[in-house]
Amino acid sequence: LVRAVAERFLPLCQHRASVLKYAESRQETSMGRVCHALSAALRLILDELDVLVAQLEHQMRCGALTLHKAWFHLAPASEVFAALHAVVMDATRRPQSAATGGGRAGLRGAALLDVLKDKEARASGNAALSGVFRRLHAACLKPYRRMLARWLEEGVVDDPFGEFFVLGDPTQKKESLASDALSAYWSGRWRLKPSAVPRFLRDV
Repeated sequence: LVRAVAERFLPLCQHRASVLKYAESRQETSMGRVCHALSAALRLILDELDVLVAQLEHQMRCGALTLHKAWFHLAPASEVFAALHAVVMDATRRPQSAATGGGRAGLRGAALLDVLKDKEARASGNAALSGVFRRLHAACLKPYRRMLARWLEEGVVDDPFGEFFVLGDPTQKKESLASDALSAYWSGRWRLKPSAVPRFLRDV
């Protein structure tokens, strides 16, 4: 009986290790701004689990913790980390080309945003899980929305890691507008990457 209860903790340990490995491997901005944002959000969730474990460790030292009580407190976290493990597996294993937001390092940009949105939709009947996915998706949207806002408001594509859905052609100059308001500037300055448009914009 004790072994059966203790074995319940093993998947949580394995899934935590998987999530931590992904978060650490994506914490550099060179991995892309969306990946970096996801890494930071995952680290916060990992920190929250570490705080809970520290609290349980204190109870254990005070003689107030049993295996059953520990599992009672950790069971919700086990469910969350199983779901997060599935996210990082999708983000690293799904075959995607660089044009659709993937590559050697896994999903990036719009493709990663879409995975999180899909997970949130599928967890709609589970308030705890859908809340976690909503939190991750919101965190990853921030850098993407900053890129979108800068393009719309300033006409600047600030996309050093190829995550945005618009490509700019710097050879097209605004000066050509003085002689021809319908010049090739408007049609040639920006080029859309349809496969890199995130779902929240495709559905508008």
